[in-house]
Amino acid sequence: ERVNIITGHNQIDDDVLSLNVGGEFFFAQRSTLCTVEDSYLANLFSGRWESSIERDSFGRFFLDFDPHCFGLLLNYLRSKRQSRLPLPAPQVPSDKEEQFWNLVEYFGLTEQFEAPEIQEPKAEPGPSGLFGTVGS
Repeated sequence: ERVNIITGHNQIDDDVLSLNVGGEFFFAQRSTLCTVEDSYLANLFSGRWESSIERDSFGRFFLDFDPHCFGLLLNYLRSKRQSRLPLPAPQVPSDKEEQFWNLVEYFGLTEQFEAPEIQEPKAEPGPSGLFGTVGS
């Protein structure tokens, strides 16, 4: 708390967390996992609920998900954290699509991947008869 008061930065956000996801190891800053506020993923790693997350025998957080899908999601969050522009969804192999989107939904990140509604530009009425009619 003192670090936050002095620097305006919360030290817990910069913790590097060790994760065992489906038997593969990942390392990520807490702030990356908490990029999307109010998501289940952010709540899970906010620091409040960590005691409820299963750990492996080496103390790494254990998540029983497809590691490839989690890696795609983690890289997306890393990019999102550094970009102010909307990001496209990662390219997911067709045989992993269902697992990936289930993971996105489970972690409460669905809204991050929904395309914003694009409004069609309204056709503005042009000047009629400006050039006359063809064939007259």
